[in-house]
Amino acid sequence: MAGFAADIKLGPVGAELVIDGTDTFDNLRGFQVTHGNAQAETINVNDETKTTLHRRHQLTWAIDAEEISEDLKFAFESLNPLRDQEIAFIFANDWPVHSEEYLTDGLYTVTMKTNPMLLLDKAYDDEGLGAIVAISGVWDRQDLRGAQATPGDTNWYTGGSYDRETFQLTLGTSPGPIGTPVWINWTYKGALVKILPPGISSEWTGFFHPSTGLPTWSLSASLRGV
Repeated sequence: MAGFAADIKLGPVGAELVIDGTDTFDNLRGFQVTHGNAQAETINVNDETKTTLHRRHQLTWAIDAEEISEDLKFAFESLNPLRDQEIAFIFANDWPVHSEEYLTDGLYTVTMKTNPMLLLDKAYDDEGLGAIVAISGVWDRQDLRGAQATPGDTNWYTGGSYDRETFQLTLGTSPGPIGTPVWINWTYKGALVKILPPGISSEWTGFFHPSTGLPTWSLSASLRGV
């Protein structure tokens, strides 16, 4: 089922800090995702502009939590020394389906454009860890319902496979000649990110927890997909 995982994981790939969701999610006041692409524009001698897309899904996550415990504050802030490193951020069971158009690069192959989610999946594969990305199908038209195909549609991915190192899908059935447009449906559990300056910050709310009597804290952080 799509949505938040039981716990948030944040830290070095395969050695993340596990942040208990029962303490976190009830206090999340902001979990915003800003979408964008990594691209560059160049102008040739004829004054023509060319845009090169380097990466899809150049995402930024803004996290704001209020009235969290002191232990959780210290856990988050312990990640600040990793600000210059690429780290794993896992927060979902399966985040809502992406349905993206690509052109086949072989009779039975199509290669996805790199993005922070696929890069984390590759990093997990390099460490012999489980998949972060799941491919649910490849279709000849966009279907945001994921695996729920319209009757009569063919899922070209059935019987195929996904190479986590090269981001290439091998299809079970050929959709047609090279250059055929197809729609890849996929979900993800997290992304490879960096902590943005000034890092993870917190301040005392001015209140104490009614059960423990300890101070409660507000916390904010911004993460950007690599």
